[in-house]
Amino acid sequence: MKQLLFVLTLFLFACGDNSSGFDDYREEFIGIYDCTKSNRGFDDDMFTREIEVEVILDSLSENSIIINGFTIEIDEDGKHQGGSTDEDMHDLDLSDGKIRWEVNVFNNNIPGIALPCYIKGEKRD
Repeated sequence: MKQLLFVLTLFLFACGDNSSGFDDYREEFIGIYDCTKSNRGFDDDMFTREIEVEVILDSLSENSIIINGFTIEIDEDGKHQGGSTDEDMHDLDLSDGKIRWEVNVFNNNIPGIALPCYIKGEKRD
């Protein structure tokens, strides 16, 4: 009986805090990013404003994050390329501690017109 108790205790300590049994690649990209936002392009330095972008885990999925209210699937490199989410188009790259996110939000008042938004920045430490 003592041996069984010892083995169970050893097993519990060996498992650590990871209750799901696998590493979640999305955790690398979670955090607050200090960014600039423009409606003209990523190279625009004149018509920008500073914003914060928050990236959190989507607990209902194994491959999605929630970024400023949008649920977006990302791959192991932190990328979502040119896909539609909630009828809007997203091109997202969270690699190397940086963010580069193009959002094209479709205007319901004017069919066929998308309002572009270009966000770039770096993750806070």
